[in-house]
Amino acid sequence: MLFIKPWALVVNRRHAYHFALALSLFLLFGPLAASAAVVTLAPGVYTPSQLDAVLSGGLSDHTEVRFQAGSYRFRNFASRGRVFSVEDLDSVSFSGAGETRTEITVEDIQSDFIYLLRSSNISIDGFTVRRSPIPFTQGRVISINGNILLVRQQTGSGFEDFDTVGLFTQNSSGTPIANVEASFMIPADLRRIKYNTRNSYKLVNISRVSGSATDFRFEFSSSTPINSAHIDVNDGFILRNLTLANVVQSEQSREVSIADVTTMETPGAIYFGHFNEALRIDNVSTEYGPGQWTTGNGDGIHFASTRGTVSNPSIIVENSHLQGLGDDNITIWNRVLTIETFPSGPTNQLELDFSLSRVGDTVLFFRPSDGQFLGRRTIVASNANGCTQFSQCPSIVYTFNSNIPNISVNNALVYNEALDSLYFEVTNNTLAYGRRSAFRIRGGYGTVAYNDVARFGGRGFETSTAAAGFSPRLGGFNHAGFRLHNTKIHDNTFSRMLTAETSDPSVILIKTNKSGGARSDFRWNYRNTIEDNYFEHYDGAMIRLESTSETVIKDNTADNLNGSFQRANGLKTIIREVNASRTILDGNDFRPDNRAHDFCIYSTDTSGAVSITEKNNNRFPGSCATFRN
Repeated sequence: MLFIKPWALVVNRRHAYHFALALSLFLLFGPLAASAAVVTLAPGVYTPSQLDAVLSGGLSDHTEVRFQAGSYRFRNFASRGRVFSVEDLDSVSFSGAGETRTEITVEDIQSDFIYLLRSSNISIDGFTVRRSPIPFTQGRVISINGNILLVRQQTGSGFEDFDTVGLFTQNSSGTPIANVEASFMIPADLRRIKYNTRNSYKLVNISRVSGSATDFRFEFSSSTPINSAHIDVNDGFILRNLTLANVVQSEQSREVSIADVTTMETPGAIYFGHFNEALRIDNVSTEYGPGQWTTGNGDGIHFASTRGTVSNPSIIVENSHLQGLGDDNITIWNRVLTIETFPSGPTNQLELDFSLSRVGDTVLFFRPSDGQFLGRRTIVASNANGCTQFSQCPSIVYTFNSNIPNISVNNALVYNEALDSLYFEVTNNTLAYGRRSAFRIRGGYGTVAYNDVARFGGRGFETSTAAAGFSPRLGGFNHAGFRLHNTKIHDNTFSRMLTAETSDPSVILIKTNKSGGARSDFRWNYRNTIEDNYFEHYDGAMIRLESTSETVIKDNTADNLNGSFQRANGLKTIIREVNASRTILDGNDFRPDNRAHDFCIYSTDTSGAVSITEKNNNRFPGSCATFRN
């Protein structure tokens, strides 16, 4: 008999979901536990054929793969592209003996550790995952001469040499070396990106200095010249080989749980995927190896086009500790498609570049130039077939249930999912020493709370439209229907944010790119709240809003600010607004911000209208007691 304490039901919404999920998993797996297949792996070296023999050729439904304590090395899996593959399966788990007791080493930088496709009820927990060879190496700058740099390699830390053929060089000349990027760091300043340098540089040639075991000559592409004014001798230099290999890649899967996993030396992202539902990531971490200044090349957590609801969230990320990553820490995308070609005749078909939506999806059409709503339609057919990523599906055509009105070549329409089904909870995480941004959440709604964010080369939180590569090829429009709405960013600490080399220097950026600057773009970011956050030692603006409506900025505190704006990149303000309607400021204390401001708040509107910013009970420093709104 199942006995539940009555007070256990008095919990908040998030814990209610976790309880319901745990109960459902108990009811689901309880009766099956006796019949579930258990595969036990012993420590050692595994090739594909050896692993296949242990798995009896592959995995099946209701299988538990147990790793005993010890070290595991998976060798020669590059041709497969992953060590474990879970395709079209239900109820599969991978369990180690704990991060400190089960160490996985994948011996190439091209393979995922675990790959999921169209699977459900997946559990992954209890590992440390490493790579060999390490997909990055590092040293210190010893001289600078135009686009030529001399670097002394750091030795004794397990790194490959800078000129290792096939890893960091392709013996090319005149064109950038594929997959290889360089960046500059300040090792003494806790590994953050070097101030006022680009996030990455492309290399043309790498060569060893004649007669030297440790010194190397780097030639950079003229299209990405070294900013020598901001690079110094003894700066840290990291050379990275970026691949698509991740620790876990999940595509079109649901109810995926990843917990108690530590990662080191990742060549791509750590956790990555598209078109998933109900993901939960709990207590995952990154860890530096001996002498390392970074823990990986790509994002920490990157999931595009996730689905869910408040009662069954698209993605939960909690209790995790990420540091030293080569890109953003947590990146979450809404389900957004952009139109690649226009419909033809009565067929009601569109080709979309950010694809893999499903038959039965309800979508809406609007015009980005003025925000006009044009209609809501349902997908009734698709030729997506077995595509698993948008990059693999360049010509997916969708058919809708009826004609789409008012569409012509001159409209340059954007397509967005009507239900806005991305709901996220990102809570109680520690993110530090990042190369770019801590949170990059592109659309949807949810909560970002009780996180501790420090020492990033980019922003603390941002949402914006997609960059080039996701935009439709319609003559220069760079538009996608991302919008952040009904999201609460509260009780976070943002400390020592560098905002280096960002186009809109700010700790929090809520933005939608516009076409034509119409004020109706406001509807794409609305009713968001920034409340009870603590900002310390940041450069640039505290908050920047573009194309927003009804944003509440309440009870935030600034403390111990930098002495100057350094890279102001425009007006020096605490809050910057562009096409921001009905912003409410209430109870904020900005008084410790005594930098040389142009304005406390500066608002502009491309339509010529005046934005309305309500200011109640705020405390502004005397150095910026001027406003424009």
